[in-house]
Amino acid sequence: MPIEIDAVFRYADLEQSRLNGRSVAVIDVLRATSSICFALAAGCEAAMSFETIDTLRRYAETRYRTQT
Repeated sequence: MPIEIDAVFRYADLEQSRLNGRSVAVIDVLRATSSICFALAAGCEAAMSFETIDTLRRYAETRYRTQT
């Protein structure tokens, strides 16, 4: 059975009616890459990605915990 793949480059071009019964993957490579480049150029030390918000929160809690 052939697999059909469609690409949509802007949310405004997405037809909601075509999503019924389909799987969708969203990859925003250009926006993410542009943001990372801008941050690094502005002096950011590193750009990190996290699988979930909870993973990010756990990292932030251990990394930035103030010692009393």
